[in-house]
Amino acid sequence: MYYLEGDGPSLLSNEDQIRIIQLSLEANDSLEVDLKEAMQAFFDEQMIIIFSSERHVLLIERKTIHSYCDDDFNSFAAVLESDFYCKTRIYIGKFQCADSAYPAYYQQEGNWFREGISEMPTKRIFTMESIFPLFLERAITPTMEHAMHQEIIVPIRNDLELLHTVCSFFENGFNGSITAEKLHIHRNTLNYRLTKFQELTGISARSFNGALVAYIAHLRFSK
Repeated sequence: MYYLEGDGPSLLSNEDQIRIIQLSLEANDSLEVDLKEAMQAFFDEQMIIIFSSERHVLLIERKTIHSYCDDDFNSFAAVLESDFYCKTRIYIGKFQCADSAYPAYYQQEGNWFREGISEMPTKRIFTMESIFPLFLERAITPTMEHAMHQEIIVPIRNDLELLHTVCSFFENGFNGSITAEKLHIHRNTLNYRLTKFQELTGISARSFNGALVAYIAHLRFSK
């Protein structure tokens, strides 16, 4: 931890690429021992596990050809929530060289993680790219905010579920099958909602620009 706090040397080679996966845990009881055993069972022995506090865990992973993917961490969070009733949020960092500049990058990721939890409390998995739209939303001018409200929120004010559907479609990379599965709806229902959103707003949720502006509107007006 001294290295990550900028007060000590790295125990790794400067050429090693690592990333830190940060876990924020919410549980009624102290579960550090049980949780550490669960983490050791889920991940391989190359994963370094550090409890920086009772509710904050760091997973340090060296870059290999078998690095864990987002779905692995999502599955792990689901295990903790089902087995330990421990609400889990995860920030998946980016691989960087373990040199003297890395601690500052790690601290910045921690700041982004805290902002993500504060602004998107229902989200489970965070990355730099998932938090980036927050900064876009903050840069919106009053004129653009008014335009988004009039052109997106007002036309669908009686069916705001449409906006939630569009946002999920955007978050899942415009993959209809995955979006329908996560929303627990039929693929035909998804297509109906996307089409209805376009009919009401004139904005195509199937285009990147259309889905992005809808997503930013969701961030701005769902608060």
